[in-house]
Amino acid sequence: MKSRLPSLHLLKLFEAAARHESFKAAAAELHLSPSAISHQIRALEEHLGFDLFTRLNRKITLTSAGQAYFDVVSDIFLRLNKGSHNVIRRFQGRRLKVSLMPSLARHQLIPQLSQLRQQLPGVELIIDTRSELVDFTQSDVDIAIRFGRGHWDNVIAEPLTEFHTTLVCSHPFLKQHPMQHIHELASVPLINFSFMSDAWLKVAHAAKLPDLSTEQGLTFGSYDMAILAAEHHQGVALGLLELERESLAQGRLLQPFDIRFKIPQSLYLVYRPGDQAREEIQVFCAWAKQQYQSVE
Repeated sequence: MKSRLPSLHLLKLFEAAARHESFKAAAAELHLSPSAISHQIRALEEHLGFDLFTRLNRKITLTSAGQAYFDVVSDIFLRLNKGSHNVIRRFQGRRLKVSLMPSLARHQLIPQLSQLRQQLPGVELIIDTRSELVDFTQSDVDIAIRFGRGHWDNVIAEPLTEFHTTLVCSHPFLKQHPMQHIHELASVPLINFSFMSDAWLKVAHAAKLPDLSTEQGLTFGSYDMAILAAEHHQGVALGLLELERESLAQGRLLQPFDIRFKIPQSLYLVYRPGDQAREEIQVFCAWAKQQYQSVE
């Protein structure tokens, strides 16, 4: 083996290819062609003096040496990302990057943003609205508000609030599809959202109904789009009661039946263990808990 270390560029290509076990997936992530990835990996193997992958019918698997090297390289990048994040945060000035779903930003964060800014004077607030979970080993996000069961590795997850679902639709939709009994849900379009794909089955079970099918309805990738579809008369959706109080009060939505179901997912404040003592994190957590206590 040559004494000169491989370039960081080659190591990054290898890490992506090994993580995906696919040159094609690594190429898509790094905006390169699969052939470019393959050639660079060959160059890295020649540099090291051993094979990193077994190639068979366009499929790749790590060799034992490749797995050992991947463990080393992935740990290096993990520590580099963590160290970079810490140094940037230390010398970049006071800032707080918050990640949360668009629906939470719309209902909770934006209306009370002035109050939060008053409690964090001199702190730059960066709001990142996305539906997918943040990878705290790769991201520069400081704290996230996340919907789930709280079982995430290597982070602190503080419970923020529980959620209940309720049936919601628009006034025009109910006028067009009058329902007197919950059993009639089986005959109207139902709106689903992908991260709670089994929700209607649970509603059917709780209400002692036959299985409710969403095949004739609509499925959206996000909660916001499902609720927007309900507001525009497309069907009956499952709304999170704690988020839709304003829409119900203002008449954009109504509850065709006065029922609610507690769901296993809750809302959590999620951040790195090493950030627990940060003033900005403590202030944000206290502010967020106050917001949800005020609507309970």
